[in-house]
Amino acid sequence: MNDHTEAVLDYPLIRNALQAYAVTPMGKTLVAQLHPQADAERLGVHLQETSELAAALALGADPPLAPVEDIHEHLAAVHISGFYLEGTQFLEVAQCLEVLQRLRRYGQLESQRLPLLSHRLARLSDFSILLREIRTALDDKGAVRDHASPALQEIRQRLKRVRDRVHRRLHDLMGTYSSVVQDAVVTIRNERFVIPLKTDFRQALRGIVHGESASGATVYVEPDSVVELNNELLHVQAEEEREVRQILRQLTERLAVQSVALEQALELLGEVDFIVAKGRLSQSMRGVAPQFVSQPTLRLLGARHPLLAEAVPIDVVLGPADRTLVITGPNTGGKTAALKTLGLLVLMAQSGLHIPARADSALPRFTEVFVDVGDEQSLQQSLSTFSAHLANICTMMQQVSPQALVLLDELGAGTDPMEGGPLGVAILEHFHTSGAMTVATTHHSAIKAYATATPQVACAAVDFDLDTLQPRYQLLYGLPGRSKAFTIAQKLGLPAQVIARAEQEAGLTQLRSEQLLARLEVERQVLATQLQDIESTRTDTERMHAAAQQTLAEAGAEEQRIRHAFYQEGQLLLKTARQDLDATLAAVRQQAPPGAVIAFPQEAWRRIVQNVETLAPAVAATPPAPLPLQVGDQVRVRGMNIIGRLRTPSTGSGNVQVDVGGKTITVAAAALERAEAQGASVVAEPASRPIRTRRRTAVTEGVSAELGLLGATIDEALPAVEKYLDQAFAEGLGRVHLIHGVGSGRLRQAITALLEHHPLVRRFQAGDASGGTTLVELEG
Repeated sequence: MNDHTEAVLDYPLIRNALQAYAVTPMGKTLVAQLHPQADAERLGVHLQETSELAAALALGADPPLAPVEDIHEHLAAVHISGFYLEGTQFLEVAQCLEVLQRLRRYGQLESQRLPLLSHRLARLSDFSILLREIRTALDDKGAVRDHASPALQEIRQRLKRVRDRVHRRLHDLMGTYSSVVQDAVVTIRNERFVIPLKTDFRQALRGIVHGESASGATVYVEPDSVVELNNELLHVQAEEEREVRQILRQLTERLAVQSVALEQALELLGEVDFIVAKGRLSQSMRGVAPQFVSQPTLRLLGARHPLLAEAVPIDVVLGPADRTLVITGPNTGGKTAALKTLGLLVLMAQSGLHIPARADSALPRFTEVFVDVGDEQSLQQSLSTFSAHLANICTMMQQVSPQALVLLDELGAGTDPMEGGPLGVAILEHFHTSGAMTVATTHHSAIKAYATATPQVACAAVDFDLDTLQPRYQLLYGLPGRSKAFTIAQKLGLPAQVIARAEQEAGLTQLRSEQLLARLEVERQVLATQLQDIESTRTDTERMHAAAQQTLAEAGAEEQRIRHAFYQEGQLLLKTARQDLDATLAAVRQQAPPGAVIAFPQEAWRRIVQNVETLAPAVAATPPAPLPLQVGDQVRVRGMNIIGRLRTPSTGSGNVQVDVGGKTITVAAAALERAEAQGASVVAEPASRPIRTRRRTAVTEGVSAELGLLGATIDEALPAVEKYLDQAFAEGLGRVHLIHGVGSGRLRQAITALLEHHPLVRRFQAGDASGGTTLVELEG
């Protein structure tokens, strides 16, 4: 198929809709490369895969896909000498591995229901060991865990001890020199722990100065007594960095070993994502798998345009007896829509996609689809537009074959009708003679006459409501349509004398033909109405019959239930009566004279038992059928302590939805029973587990993630920001908000200048669209 055909028929919009259902970069790439094809074998497999997935999705058996990053660049880089992936890059790899492992298990579990997909998934390698190594070595943020290696664990323990010694020493000094300390907060400058002193008292404590605050009110001093401790701390940190790099290199080497298998798995992941996207698109448009036939037969029944929200179904039928179809009727009557619906559904079917039509639709496989649609050019039918259409038709004539589909919109338009009609007839005849299936729309009477008189050429008219001047978007076969220009003009208020003159000019013969066609159309509409009434009556009869059958079934079930209850009660009474009778006989025998014979009344007892057993044959072997469950009933999942409320109707088969503790689950209807019979209560939801957090050693507690500066001057705000950043860093806060307001903007500019050079600030940005807050990300 050529790009021109795809563009004119809006095929790229179908690709866009399909791409929206793909969740991986690999799947989206395959969708972008999708084009119609004519290869019978490949097309058959692709359609079977689409059907298989659509059926699985309808049952709620969704494949466990999830969005992942494209890691092809990571895999290409792992073979570079000395290169290693960062922790965050390994997280992207791990996410891919997890999806692949879930798909592998899914394929094993669904091998019976999804044989085609399972066959693909069986080619996936097992990446569980590599995934476990990555997850063991890295946390959820990509940082290397302490226990990733014994050496790293020992280094980090030493690092903590040295850092604690530095903090204790600095706190002791701040207590001793509290009068000259600006803030009792240990901070970092130039990767060394320092004390903030008031500038006027910088000589009070011997040490190395590592800078001043932006306001000049604070000087940061590293006391002489902690210089060696800071040196030791830097040394241990360097050891830590080396060990972390070594661990990442080892993981990179393990990844390199499986890179080829992982490349193949990514390709397969894209294919699965692509197939699932096709299944989801089918669901969204209530699509069906088209039947491809070897005969030259095209039968699109109940076809709907997939891009129209309220498309009216149409039937398009072509076959060996009618390989060419001419569609006629008024403007805006739906001729072009019918033409495009046919063309687009053919392209979709030959792309392995389901189509929105009836399941008994059938199509041949076309090697090419040629299209010439009037709305490609300007709506003004000018000479340039006419020339463009002729150039396109000339190209189509050079390439057409018996295996092609030709779609021609407004054939013969754009020139003098006296010439356009005959020219359209000649063009249509050429394509008809070539053996190609051809569908054309037209207004020209000459083309209508040709279609009516030529064997193997069918006529159809678009249905049009003359009372409302609205199209009904239906094709009426066997009847050439009329443009209805005179009638429409009269309805719209054109003077009667103008209409009369136009009719006179048209000629009596033409007028009689139009009147005949009008009578035929009225008769057709009457017959169509009668047929609808018959169909409605048949539907009502079937519905009443079904209701009667349901009533009989319910009555039969109720009878069985009552008989069963009487039978059970009779058995219980028999058992009790036999026990009482045996006890009475025993008492009588004890009081009777010696030698007296007191016999059990066997014959009378047998008759009583037989009377009770007359209830048994219909119910004893089979327990009564349970009453159907209703929406809102309290139900239990058999064999599991799960109780909830039924959300969807149950027919006894298929799946239903049950609300359990505010969550909706899907279970088989056959697995449910009424919960009232068990006297149980709804199972309580388990309490959520506490979230564990990790934070740095802090000097102060309770630092907020926001600092309000509204109303503060620049001189007041800058020291407050510096102090707050030091406290937030010590508390282990990664991100904080500075709320300074908009105002004149000078306070925001001053804070921005401070943040640009602050050693604890990694990056910052506006916190909202108004510019009244700033979001700051701290180092660490």
